[in-house]
Amino acid sequence: MSQHPGDHKAYQQLSAAYAKEHQADLALAAALQAIALEPKVPEPYLQAAAVYRDWNQPQRSKEILLRCIEHCPSSHDAHLLLATNYRALRELDRFEEAIHRCLALQPGSPGALIELASLERNKGNRQRCKELLGQALAADDEKIVAVLGQAADLQSDQEAIDILDSIERLISRSPDRRQHETLNFARFECLHRLGDVDQAATALQQANQAKLQRLPSNKIAMLERIHAGATTPSGVAPQASAHSQHVFIVGMPRSGSTLLASILSMKEGSVDLGEHGAMGQAIAQLNHQASGTLDGLYRALLDELPLLEQPSQAAITIDKSVYNFIHCNVILDLISNAKVIHSRRNPLDNILSMLRARMVAPQNYCSDVVDAAEVIIAQEQAMLGFKERYGERIFTNNYEQLTQIPEHHIRTLLSWLDWPWDERYLNHHRKDRLIFNASAIQARNPINSRSVQGWRRYADLLEPARQCLISSGLFDSADLTA
Repeated sequence: MSQHPGDHKAYQQLSAAYAKEHQADLALAAALQAIALEPKVPEPYLQAAAVYRDWNQPQRSKEILLRCIEHCPSSHDAHLLLATNYRALRELDRFEEAIHRCLALQPGSPGALIELASLERNKGNRQRCKELLGQALAADDEKIVAVLGQAADLQSDQEAIDILDSIERLISRSPDRRQHETLNFARFECLHRLGDVDQAATALQQANQAKLQRLPSNKIAMLERIHAGATTPSGVAPQASAHSQHVFIVGMPRSGSTLLASILSMKEGSVDLGEHGAMGQAIAQLNHQASGTLDGLYRALLDELPLLEQPSQAAITIDKSVYNFIHCNVILDLISNAKVIHSRRNPLDNILSMLRARMVAPQNYCSDVVDAAEVIIAQEQAMLGFKERYGERIFTNNYEQLTQIPEHHIRTLLSWLDWPWDERYLNHHRKDRLIFNASAIQARNPINSRSVQGWRRYADLLEPARQCLISSGLFDSADLTA
């Protein structure tokens, strides 16, 4: 490269080499340099877009792919990756356009079929999802993402056995560490289904160790963010939302927040906002401009989100951006009729669920059991402080109670919300709705307690986290007894 600094292919190869070594920032820099030298070659655009995708920045990934398509309109892979970003951004009309373009460029494209399958899973069409994944594998039996998709929704032991055979064959063929990571997540699900706990634990540990090499834990940054907290801007008067009731579900990821939001969204006139960063942005704007109201800024940002329903038309908004727990004091200080629900479950069940879920950035800490435990502890300490300060304005939603005595628990929650009882709250799974997170399959099931105390089967894997949680003194010792 020193001899040929204008050689775009050299930068493209360098980007690929950095990506293999999990040096994403250097891979991105090399890809962008390759684009600057030769903008009419699709590969470096795809390399840069993949980095942004791994960093959970679909908007940036989308923008660079649109630039790619301007110069390389016949690139199937650019349209396919663009479709992935459109789905992440909830731009479903554009998603379908991109997929149709993929299929026009490459009829029967396995990648396009997998993307369509993912959308069907988001919609709750599990059988159609399986059919599309089967078609993708029939077209290309090495499509590893399709194998993972099948393993995520196993219906029988025989299905698990068949998929395990495919996984072992693919692992023996592929030297790629990223593919081994994905296959080990799928392998865990199959072994878990078959009850082979020791082998399942090994697969899950290997998958998360590989993921940490690619996306190192961000525990320190998370702890700093939690401990710093948020400060209520001075000189801003509290004000009730004049337009709607805001319900905030806060806590840790994989704590039952999606199930809770699904149940509450059965309320007529409500909109489930999903997960986003609107409240954090609204608080930052309020601190910067020192004018307006938190509710007004928050609502304006909500209307910019790519939602299927407009929050401005809703009587009730349900915001399950769980990290809003960091902003609890600002929310409750400045929106006087806001409701905050703390989503809480057995911390070891919570950590096991995180390990299984392949959490994306900025939740890399979820792949390390001790790091996950430390973040849970910091979150619990923060919420205890808020509960002491705000009392009954925060409701603690216990996942175990919700799933084991659902009607009693939901009635208690509805009474706190001042909502009337309706049998529909027990049948949330029958509602036709899109779910775009890692709980898309579980949230389609009737309320059940199958995952409660599931951590005990993986006690050895979780032992370092258990010791950390015990040392904190914040949790019921009975919940942590192996």
